[in-house]
Amino acid sequence: MTMFPIFQFDPNFFKLHWQQLSQASILLPVGFKTTTLSFATDDGAFFIEAKIDTKLSDFLAQSNLAVVIMDKLVPVATDAKYNGAMLIIQFTSFGCGGSAIVPELVPTSPEVVPQSLPSSSENFVPPQDKKFVTKRFVFSASKIKELKDRVIHKIRKEEDNMFPSRVDVVLALIWKCALASALVSKSTSFRKSLMLQAVNLRTRTDPPLPESSMGNLVILFPMAVEKESDLELHELVSKLLTVKVRANKMKKKYQGHDDPQQVIDAMGSDSMNEMFQVRKNLKDFSAFVATSCVNSPFYEIDFGWGKPAWVTSRPKTFVANSIYLFDTKQVGEVEVLMNMLTEEEISALERNQELLQFALVNPAII
Repeated sequence: MTMFPIFQFDPNFFKLHWQQLSQASILLPVGFKTTTLSFATDDGAFFIEAKIDTKLSDFLAQSNLAVVIMDKLVPVATDAKYNGAMLIIQFTSFGCGGSAIVPELVPTSPEVVPQSLPSSSENFVPPQDKKFVTKRFVFSASKIKELKDRVIHKIRKEEDNMFPSRVDVVLALIWKCALASALVSKSTSFRKSLMLQAVNLRTRTDPPLPESSMGNLVILFPMAVEKESDLELHELVSKLLTVKVRANKMKKKYQGHDDPQQVIDAMGSDSMNEMFQVRKNLKDFSAFVATSCVNSPFYEIDFGWGKPAWVTSRPKTFVANSIYLFDTKQVGEVEVLMNMLTEEEISALERNQELLQFALVNPAII
């Protein structure tokens, strides 16, 4: 699983005091030193301070944020100078005040692998192509309500008390429109699709793992589009709703086990096997990966100089055809970062009339 950097932009910060971060370290499962962080070993994390002349207010006022600048805010996790650190934090001061804090976990190989993997050499996840193109879309609370109203009476629910969330309806629309955009250079009007949705394991164990637990504790649930009728918006929402049911069933399956690590390993193995089973029924398909940070308390984080003006990510380490969802500063809104392989595909997505009914493309932050 790709681990991606989270950006926190703070407008009220003028001078770096690493001691303040140390006092707030309860938010992170690590402790601060003057030049490095400590986690398990003395070189568990690495701290970087940087400066940029651009004013934060000017940066956030852009309607199309500069990718070049965003890239400079991300620490390079593979740099040899970090000497095996597990966590890297880059602190960037903007001109005339303001800052960006970007923590990034160093990628490691996954430990959860099924006992027997299919022999197929074909990939079932999107390609990790560094040349992909990223765009940002923002859905207001009122537009999300319109989406919910459009599908609420048509969706198929496996449980009576199940209703679509903000993530369900926004992700369904993005999936539908992105799949159409991916066909702009193809000679067909339909292509099968696979969506892999990441689910947080911390709340799926019994008892739940603490929110401060360290690691990439997620599993992927697969959903497939196999015929054109599956592309109706309510059908896609219905598919996404099954993730909650499947996750709850998985939780019940392993309820009462004493060893959390064994439960996590078993859940990961079940997830991998399910993905391969779904993959066997698909040929010539488009794959997407979705991760949601919606309802995460990022906008409540305060290191002592105020809450952030914007929390997002730069998909420098994402794979192509990946979809990342975040809250915004405005209650009820959803921000989407979407990667596609080519400018042609992302341009088609930006022009998609159904998407433009509900989303703004790259609006200014302030």
